Amino acid sequence: MPIFQIDSLNFSSLFKVFAFFSISNAVRYFLVAGTSYLIFWKWGKVKFTDRRIENRLKQEPQIKNEIFRSLFTMLMFGMVGMLIVLSRYFGFSRIYSDVSEFGWGYFILSILIMLFLHDTYFYFLHRMIHHRKLYKKIHLVHHLSVNPTPFTAFSFHPIEAILEAGIVFLATFLIPVHIGALFTFTVISLLMNVHGHLGYDLYPKNSSKHPFFKWMNTSTAHNHHHQWINGNYGLYFSFWDRWLKTWKE
Repeated sequence: MPIFQIDSLNFSSLFKVFAFFSISNAVRYFLVAGTSYLIFWKWGKVKFTDRRIENRLKQEPQIKNEIFRSLFTMLMFGMVGMLIVLSRYFGFSRIYSDVSEFGWGYFILSILIMLFLHDTYFYFLHRMIHHRKLYKKIHLVHHLSVNPTPFTAFSFHPIEAILEAGIVFLATFLIPVHIGALFTFTVISLLMNVHGHLGYDLYPKNSSKHPFFKWMNTSTAHNHHHQWINGNYGLYFSFWDRWLKTWKE
């Protein structure tokens, strides 16, 4: 993608990069969160009743606030995207564009590595911003959505938005990352984030006792986190919660 490479360092080129990442992230957010909301909260709210975590469905004022805050999140993501492009311009980033440089096997492996890194990064960041000195200043905004909706996914305080996006910046420094793998990772991250705030659980019932599914973070687990505030800090998986005894059934 040419947008990941700039030829000259000037305001015009940087603004184009900032605008591209801000708008593209916003489009993906509204497409995934909006479609999920229509399918589960509107068209299928009767069909998927048995999958509903809570009975409260009147969330219009909350959703408006979530969308408003998410728009600022997209601007923060745009800034981080611009920093990633700048780091590549100065030769600090490990982003590459030719798949043959490392092969398709590594392409797939790098996505899995980024998912593991992100889950680890998110767990410890999440616990940190739950500290009493940071919670009200940074993370409380996200927890205003006690009964999450798909639009809650990126409803952050601007500082938290930058911290959340930091994993993309970190990953491109730690390991070689193909542009396509990076894009795939961000799409998976968005899908899983929306699923975590969906308000409907899509995993098999009693999945917390299943040999495989018990290691996956469920919408129910994260919904309970929004209610209880503490525990269930993971994003994709539950192993950090289980190993460090912060998991709540």
